[in-house]
Amino acid sequence: MNLITVYSRIPRLLEALQTEIPNFQFKQVTSSMEHEKDIHQSKILIADVNLLIPMLYEISDIKFIQVTRAGVNQLIKYVNDHQLSPCCTIARYTGPIYAKLLTEYLIYHIINHERDFDKLRANQKAKVWSHEGKIRKYRTISDLKIGLLGVGNLGFGIAQSLRLFGGTIYAFRKSTGQLPTIFKDVFRGKENLPKFLKLCDYIISTLPETGDTKGLLNGQILEVCKDKPTVFINVGSGVIISEQELQMAIEKKWIKAAILDVFAKEPLLPSCPLWEMPEVSITPHVAGYNRARDIAMMFRDNLNLFQQGKPLLGVIDFKRGY
Repeated sequence: MNLITVYSRIPRLLEALQTEIPNFQFKQVTSSMEHEKDIHQSKILIADVNLLIPMLYEISDIKFIQVTRAGVNQLIKYVNDHQLSPCCTIARYTGPIYAKLLTEYLIYHIINHERDFDKLRANQKAKVWSHEGKIRKYRTISDLKIGLLGVGNLGFGIAQSLRLFGGTIYAFRKSTGQLPTIFKDVFRGKENLPKFLKLCDYIISTLPETGDTKGLLNGQILEVCKDKPTVFINVGSGVIISEQELQMAIEKKWIKAAILDVFAKEPLLPSCPLWEMPEVSITPHVAGYNRARDIAMMFRDNLNLFQQGKPLLGVIDFKRGY
């Protein structure tokens, strides 16, 4: 029987899965007491990270687990703390669909910052007809040098879209290997990070939380950006720079502005000074919000790969931390 168990609290996920993959039977369980019988009858499980963790080492018959989030730090820590590998391949939510969601967020915020649409809206409210500032004297994406911190599946998908708008794209990554020619240049190794940062009008981080990425931009490294109006955008992990260090970088005018969707601790406390800084735009971790239909479409693609015995999208490497 083509039975797939769903253990998730994402609204309408079961309906989306049934629409995208009508040839399989899906069984949704709603509690840990209910899951045991149904999960053992299937070979594939779709689960929220927080629901998967308590039962991870209780399931042995599963061949493939798809989790519904891109961020899997909780799961990685749990596995590493137990020093015991899971019974099967686990894939996180990622790939071209998720990259498109992030790209929409990024393009909106870049254009909004460059053309000052917030000011236009305020002018409308005040009934003011004005062309002052960046409203008329703006840069387009094709005028910008955009640096991507992290060029995995997400970073590459974002780079492709930004390149279509004419942006000059630079990459910073830890791993070796060739990258496509859409990148103007690729910087590797922490010793080359200052050169990368100094080049960029926009620095976009998609980096996950790992030992290597924690505090990567802390200290005085952003001072290299002070000669140009650099904007920092974070849609990866909030630990890449502390809130205090980011506040300092803005106050010292090392960077011009910050657009932040992720934070080390969420929700961001009302007492955090970043809320009141005019140079900072804050969104509540929604750049790539986990929509049921998008998760179902990605799982459909991974299911096809799984059936063909091919490598899956977003397989978690517990040693590398993502």
